Order: sequence, then C-alpha cells, then structure tokens
Amino acid sequence: MCFRMCGNEARWTYKETKMKVTVAMLAGLMAAGFLSAASVTGNNHAVVVQKEIRASSTGWQFICVPVNAFDITGGTGGSIDVTSLFPTSIYNEGAQISILAEDGTFGGKPNYTLTMQDGALTWVQTEGAAALKPGDILWLKNGGTTGAEESDVSTQSGDTAAAETQITYCGQARTRTAPARGTSGAMTPMKNDGAEAIGLSDIVEGGPQTGDQVLVIKAGSANYLRYRRTKTAWKAPDGTTIADTEKPILAGEAFYYYAK
Repeated sequence: MCFRMCGNEARWTYKETKMKVTVAMLAGLMAAGFLSAASVTGNNHAVVVQKEIRASSTGWQFICVPVNAFDITGGTGGSIDVTSLFPTSIYNEGAQISILAEDGTFGGKPNYTLTMQDGALTWVQTEGAAALKPGDILWLKNGGTTGAEESDVSTQSGDTAAAETQITYCGQARTRTAPARGTSGAMTPMKNDGAEAIGLSDIVEGGPQTGDQVLVIKAGSANYLRYRRTKTAWKAPDGTTIADTEKPILAGEAFYYYAK
C-alpha cells in the first residue's frame, strides 16, 4: 500500500442558524468568519464548520465537503461553487484541489488549480473534470511551496508543508450516512461529511471488527496516525484506549479505513 499524503489534525467548531442568507453572503462569510442575515427566509438551515488544518510534510490536506450546496428551497443536490468553499483571497497561486472518484481513484490531474488570469487569481477547472459536489473527498494543497511540484498526489514528495490555515465551510446542513465496512483486506477512503465529530466505532455501518484500522493525517509528517481495533476497544497510536465517548474524526475530515 502506498498512501504517502498526510497532514490533518484539526480543531473544529460548529454553528447553526435559521436560513436567512443569500449565496453571496455565504461566500462572504468565508472571509468574514460569521453568518449574515438577509431579507429572504427559507425552510432549511445554514451551517458553518470551521476547522484548523495542518498539512502533511508534503503540503497536502485530506478533507471532504461537509455541507450541501446552498438551496433556499431546502434541496440537497447540485454542485458547489469551488470559490465559495475555497476563496481565492486566502490561497496562493498554484494551489491544487484533487477530487477522489467514487472508487477512490484520481483522474490523473488536479480538478482545480489556482491560476492568475487577467491579473486575478481564479480556480481553473481541468477540462472534463467533475465539478465539486457535497460529500466529495479531496486532497487540497496550498500554493507557494518549494521543491518538486507534481500533479499526481500519490507520488508527491519534497515539498515544504503549506502554512497552517483555517478552512471554513458554509452551506446547507448535511447529515452523514455511515458506509459499509468495505472489503476485507482493502484500504478504503472514507469521510466525515456531516457537521459533527464522530467516534471510531460510528464510522462504518454495523461497527468495526477486530483488527480494523483507521488512518488519519498526522501534521507535518509523511506517516498517518493509526488507530487499531482490538477485541474490546480502539487503541490510539500510542497504545492507549480510546473511550467510546471520544470523537476523534472531525467534521470535514477524510481518512482511510482498513478492514481486516
């Protein structure tokens, strides 16, 4: 197995308010850090999920989209404007977003690259690449690093870690659905695409089995934080027991699940 991108320990906060916002105001929230009110009242809820991101030693962050696209009618479908989640004002030229396909693979090139066009930074979508959708798992790397720059995130190496930053997701409330455990012996990319942190035993439908593992990004490292399931409990990387009340998988976090 070769999963070299690492780097996401984070803190998060969660706020919810009755929907009285416009799409423009939601986008503005990214820079302002708070939710504004408008004159239109809908039947859904706006959420703001703030998470402090720590990149791996290669500069990549393994995250997901924990909100639905804003829809004043309460709908949950539709793509998300990449700029509304990742404002160009807080990322550097050359930043990349690579979205995992449903089978956990990449298309070979970043889906979006932050590029200078007509004097302004713009997220440029790769021709034929899928649009950003609610629940997507993605690798994010800020620009402005040094060293070898490669488009294939599975082989990236030699870069300076991206500066610590806070990602603020805002949109419509989204509820996570636990997936199936996965094929025995397989390493499966999974996500917490809801607005609340979850426990290790809540990751997969029906719960874990002895020998299962969860691999989360470790800040500034090329290695993952590895949680292991014994017959009776989850064990932290240092061997200590993880209580059932603990919720180490944060909102907006992606990770790998190994089914024994």
